Amino acid sequence: MAETTLHNSDQHSLFLSIFLHLFPGAVLLAALLLLGPYFVAQGLPVLLAVVVIDAIIVVPIMLGILWYAKRSSVTDKSRPVVDFREKIKWQWFLCFSLLTLLWAVLAFVTLAPLAELLRAQVFAWVPSWFDLGNYALNPDEYRPGSVVATWFLAFAITSITVPVVEELYFRGYLLPRIDRYGAWAPFMNVVLFSIYHLWSLWLVPTRIIALLPLVYVVWLKRSIYIAIFVHVALNVVGDSLLTIPLVFG
Repeated sequence: MAETTLHNSDQHSLFLSIFLHLFPGAVLLAALLLLGPYFVAQGLPVLLAVVVIDAIIVVPIMLGILWYAKRSSVTDKSRPVVDFREKIKWQWFLCFSLLTLLWAVLAFVTLAPLAELLRAQVFAWVPSWFDLGNYALNPDEYRPGSVVATWFLAFAITSITVPVVEELYFRGYLLPRIDRYGAWAPFMNVVLFSIYHLWSLWLVPTRIIALLPLVYVVWLKRSIYIAIFVHVALNVVGDSLLTIPLVFG
């Protein structure tokens, strides 16, 4: 088992950890329920609403919590707020990154029918405008120019900025603070991180299976750099590169 790097006083209670894992996602969902219909009514992709919410609300919330933790008297200022920053040899970094990235890609691809089944059978009540990828599949439904603008903004915000901040927050800040649970800590972190995506709950089982090896590697090697690289790569490939033919075709 990995050695705990934080003092016991830095460990979060189970309730606090669950709250901090889910709170940013709950805020995003609430804002999306308010703004999503307006964007759709204006002929704008709902993904654009998510990008705006991420940029002006969710990212500042996560960074604000990190800032507060640093400023709080409860946290020893001599200890890092963002932990698990140990450097590893580039050969191991490359090996772990490629293996966990490959596993995640295979999981998302092979479990796509499960996600579709859950979407159709369990979450059929979710409104159709919640489909964030519709802008790329049906670009003619939206205002001219809005699809391309959404792609560029999503590439900068949701494909790059958000994954980096999420890894700093979820793996660098929250994961070390449930380290007392030992090998259960990465599992708890992945499950809560998957549920944090409240706007796409049908992907929870897929995300858990896809990300579990990555988070265990981060926990064992005490390095969030692997997670940042893999997370950004997943989002860039899955959310941006694969949609280029649809958006610009």
